Amino acid sequence: MEELIKAFEGRHAPVEERIILRVLEDPDNDSKRAKKFAAELDTDEIAQYSVERFLYTKDKGAIVFNIKYPYTDDPSHRRFTWVPRQAFIHSLEPTLVRQVTRYDPEHYCVILFALPPPSGLSAQVWSMEIFFSVEAIISFQVERTKVEWEKKMRKWQGDGLLELKE
Repeated sequence: MEELIKAFEGRHAPVEERIILRVLEDPDNDSKRAKKFAAELDTDEIAQYSVERFLYTKDKGAIVFNIKYPYTDDPSHRRFTWVPRQAFIHSLEPTLVRQVTRYDPEHYCVILFALPPPSGLSAQVWSMEIFFSVEAIISFQVERTKVEWEKKMRKWQGDGLLELKE
């Protein structure tokens, strides 16, 4: 993930040059690589991890993969990286901010696939959403956390802290 920090948090170039949003259905080789990477994921495990991170952080975010490195089943390898919504606000990329702010963590999660060049100054980014049903045993906890999150967001919006210019 360190390779993506300059692209996501840097101020060396305008956001549209640092974060290049792509579509998994694009016909180029990089998009095919991202699509293949996405197809090999264990989506049930990712959905569970996403809910756990939402409950733990009490904030939304996305799971980000650097597709330069293989997705592995090795337990010693950190397989998932949760990036909180605040990091996306710092990126200044309005599409990503919207995507991680508006999703419903009780029903789906946001996954981003990033491919940085050797310089690390930018990254191509593809997004995907996984839809799921939360287990009944934690549904109440997720709903309660969502309500708390929405209250916090309304307060911040009222204070003018969430204004992102497009």
